[in-house]
This record gives sequence, C-alpha cells and structure tokens, in this order.
Amino acid sequence: MATFKERASYDWTEDSIRIMATPSAIAKNTFFYVQEIGSFQTKPNYFTEREHLPSYLIVFTQGGKGYLTYENKKYTLLPNQIFFIDCMNYHYYETDKNDLWDILWVHFNGPVSQGYYQYFNRHGSPVVSVS
Repeated sequence: MATFKERASYDWTEDSIRIMATPSAIAKNTFFYVQEIGSFQTKPNYFTEREHLPSYLIVFTQGGKGYLTYENKKYTLLPNQIFFIDCMNYHYYETDKNDLWDILWVHFNGPVSQGYYQYFNRHGSPVVSVS
C-alpha cells in the first residue's frame, strides 16, 4: 500500500473552524462517516498537497478564489462552486493570494462513499457550480 504524503500551510484566520470526528466502528464498517469538517477563511499562504489519504473531500467556495490540481488538470474555484475528490489521488489546492478563499469543507469515508464519488464523477469533472 502506498504511503500517505502531505505538505500544507494551515494559514487561516482565528475564526476559522476545524472539527475532527471520531466515528464508531459500526459507522466505519457500515455507513459513510465524517472524518473532519470545517469552515476556513484563508490567509495568503494557505495550501494543501497530499495523496494516499483514505478519504473523500467536498469543498464549497463561499467567497474569494482558489485553485485545484487534480488528475493532471488545473481548476479555478469561484463562489458557488464545489469540488469533490478522492484523496487517495494526488491533489493540490490553494488560495488566490489577492482574492482570499472562504470555504466550507468535509472529509468523509466509509463503504458507500466510493459509490457516491463514482456517481458524481460520471460527468468527468471534480468541479461543479451550484445555485
């Protein structure tokens, strides 16, 4: 099995929120479950680069601008857009230095999570706009 790799700058404001969950064994083996959830108002040096994390990630852009590199493609993330990725794959995301990113996010996993991801991914892009 590949080794988890992460490099990050957790550069966010003091009023940002990060909650780590401790799911039960039943949840881990039966359902999908939240691993972490939060709301970040980023500062200029915010970024995350990782791979081989057994998790799925959904990020919603509330304001500002961010950038995602995933499956060898680069995406600009604008307000009212989400991305949904499999964190086992290499990914890199960061804030725009001049238009700081304001995001809501959730990491989750579980036996049914891959099915949700595959269903979402059928249109071929990890990024979609929502109204």
